[in-house]
Amino acid sequence: MGEWLLADASVPRGARAQLEAQLLSLLAWQARLFTAGDSTSLPEETARSLLESVCFCLRVGEGFRPERWTELLETELTQAFEDGVRQLEQRVEYGKRLWLAACERLPPVENPSMQDTLRGIGTFFRRYDVRFFAHEIPCDIDYQLAIPVEPEQKGVDYVNRYLERLTLENEFLRRFTRAAMEPILRRYCPDYWGLLINLYEPVATNALGLALLGEPVEALAISPAACRRLRERFAGRNSAEIGTILDRAALRLSGETALCGAETAYLRTCAKGLAPRIEAAARYGGMDGIFLSP
Repeated sequence: MGEWLLADASVPRGARAQLEAQLLSLLAWQARLFTAGDSTSLPEETARSLLESVCFCLRVGEGFRPERWTELLETELTQAFEDGVRQLEQRVEYGKRLWLAACERLPPVENPSMQDTLRGIGTFFRRYDVRFFAHEIPCDIDYQLAIPVEPEQKGVDYVNRYLERLTLENEFLRRFTRAAMEPILRRYCPDYWGLLINLYEPVATNALGLALLGEPVEALAISPAACRRLRERFAGRNSAEIGTILDRAALRLSGETALCGAETAYLRTCAKGLAPRIEAAARYGGMDGIFLSP
């Protein structure tokens, strides 16, 4: 078991053997709990999963830092584990509040993928085993975000980060009417209702274009003439310059739509992500594939 027990490269080499011994003891304790005291012998796959859960709980105490492992050598590992479990339980309660709010504040346009994902996350809070399998995500999350959650996030941390970002996206979408959004979404994807697409990106992109041109953003539609103006605005500029222009547009759009600080930061990140696509479009084609006309 030792050859895979601490494959984490962040574990200091000098502390590896000592920490491995402590983790083996904690793993044996967890195995007895898992089998209700019947045995400490488990299939290797189950033991691996229990160990990953233990390490995840130990990491959460102060957030992950490479020196965290060294600090744990000077503590009672069982107590540190229990502290981690309690903090994860608090995060579960926070996640439940996020989930309820997300279910109550859906955007004006329906999307079965989003609704199915929210239903699935509802089952997560019933299935999640914070003590034995804290790193797992026992639900299906199919709806795509404009900014995906980092893959290193695990368990309830992944779900909470996902819900936070989904909330930011949907609060932005709720500032527009269904009548304004539907033509843009159908232009983006004729079956936007049935396919696994993100609703935020095409709406935010058009709103950014209109804000950049100084036109009202409520209608969302960008005319062919407006697309030509946008191409002229970006012509001859590199990705960094385009990113700066888009960032200013995001700030202007934030003011016009009264976004909160987190919503503005999310929008600015998405806006800068458009820069490489716009640079290529301005150089080799047109803006109509990015800024959409109904």
